[in-house]
Amino acid sequence: MDKVVWNERLNIGVEVVDKAHAKLFQVVGNLIELVENEENYQKACKRGLAFLEDYTMKHFLEEEAYMRSVNYRGYDRHKEIHDTFRDQTLVSLKKSLELSDYSQIATERFLGVLLGWLTGHIMTEDQEITAEKSSVSAYSSFSQTETAAAVEAVGQAVKNVFGLKAELIDDHYDGVRREVA
Repeated sequence: MDKVVWNERLNIGVEVVDKAHAKLFQVVGNLIELVENEENYQKACKRGLAFLEDYTMKHFLEEEAYMRSVNYRGYDRHKEIHDTFRDQTLVSLKKSLELSDYSQIATERFLGVLLGWLTGHIMTEDQEITAEKSSVSAYSSFSQTETAAAVEAVGQAVKNVFGLKAELIDDHYDGVRREVA
């Protein structure tokens, strides 16, 4: 897997949030390198994942506090996404890790899902927080090449983790949720 690096173009323009996102990418990247390069990574991986879990929960609280401070209209939905990740997704992933005794394949799946979720969440939900104040969509700053690369990366992650083929439904998505008729 390529080295995981934070791309500042994912910044939403809120320093505390952007720094936390960069730190989360750094921690996930470090864990990926650990799993790929160390024979006895399980113990260190357990500690790293515990730190990642704590840091993610701290970040969610900070992000939610910011959303409340600016009266973000999508706060309830966004908090529900955080809660679902914390209470269902993360619990399920951790259980799979524990049942496998932190096997390399289970750890790689965990990190792949985590990285995919984090990237997708930042590119969609988090970008909406500050895009609401602007008449220009946050997505308009991404080039076609960057969008294609993100689509390919997410598609590959879904294939690797779930064995499923992911397809882009709308390549003109502008970040605005619309009801399907």
